[in-house]
Amino acid sequence: ETQIKETAIEEAVRNNYVLDVATNSINYPPLSGAYTGDEAVEANLSAAITTLITSYFLTNAGSINVRAVARVAPGPEACVLALDPTADSAIDFSGSSVVSMTNCTIASNSISTTAISVSGSADVTTECVSAVGGVDATSGLNLTGCSKPVTKGPVVSDPYAGLAIPTDPVACSENNYKIVGAPSQVVTMAPGRYCGGADLQTGQVTMQPGVYIMDGGDFEIGANATVTGTGVPIYLANNAGSNDPVVTINGGGAIDITAPNTGTYAGVLFFQDPDSEGSPNTFNGNSVSNFTGAIYMPNTHVRFLGNNATGGGCTQIVANTVEIQGSADLDNECDGVGTASLSVPGHVQLVE
Repeated sequence: ETQIKETAIEEAVRNNYVLDVATNSINYPPLSGAYTGDEAVEANLSAAITTLITSYFLTNAGSINVRAVARVAPGPEACVLALDPTADSAIDFSGSSVVSMTNCTIASNSISTTAISVSGSADVTTECVSAVGGVDATSGLNLTGCSKPVTKGPVVSDPYAGLAIPTDPVACSENNYKIVGAPSQVVTMAPGRYCGGADLQTGQVTMQPGVYIMDGGDFEIGANATVTGTGVPIYLANNAGSNDPVVTINGGGAIDITAPNTGTYAGVLFFQDPDSEGSPNTFNGNSVSNFTGAIYMPNTHVRFLGNNATGGGCTQIVANTVEIQGSADLDNECDGVGTASLSVPGHVQLVE
């Protein structure tokens, strides 16, 4: 509150107001009017005036009193956020992509003039797009919640920054875990540390609730696998110079996995170590997939290729950069899922 009042007075002085503490008030929140919530600030300023004509009729000098109220209008919720501060096409829709995003804004923190790019015959439908830099979309971008792309916009904070690195168990629960054989086989996976990763090539796989740590190997789902699980955060560890684990979803894999909705990893489905580098994470092919939760890859690239249906009601992608080719449906109905808010900062309005 103190900072708000000091800033308001500083702005008034910058506009040639002669400060008199007795005749001004900055109220946070406003004391009257239509906006009395904590998103608004009220300024009441008064200045003495002397004019040639009124001095003949008034003993004392007159005054001018002004009042103004400004508020921060709430911003939209994003479901795709690229964190890279400088990358060209930090979010890239290309080829013959047909992308539908419900209740969702696309946001990029890149200052590039092409921070968000829609090219080729791509067709993207979303509420709005917001970029710190520019948006390159001569056609194929359909906005349902704003009249035009937001450019030179605000940076969107990473809501998952500082997420705790899972360390338990320390010892390997499985080594070079791989499922092969008949597609009809029934397999149950338990949470733990998967040294050498997990390669689910086939079978009907159920992942039990708990944290899955991929250490020294990828998490891969093959074309002949059906994978389900609830409350299954999957962490991709950093291997300090070795090939860091990535996610690879191959064409044809049927997936229905959901993040936990409480606890340290509430809403987090995939979490790649922030220090990881190298290969992109790939969701590829004709996957009949249902990812409920956040795909969080803060320092690497995420690719959606082929035809991906991630229509579980709540899918977030927060990555260094994002590429979408083919078809994808993302929904942002995340009540009760536990995901963090990906709120695009609002803009300031003078309302009274």
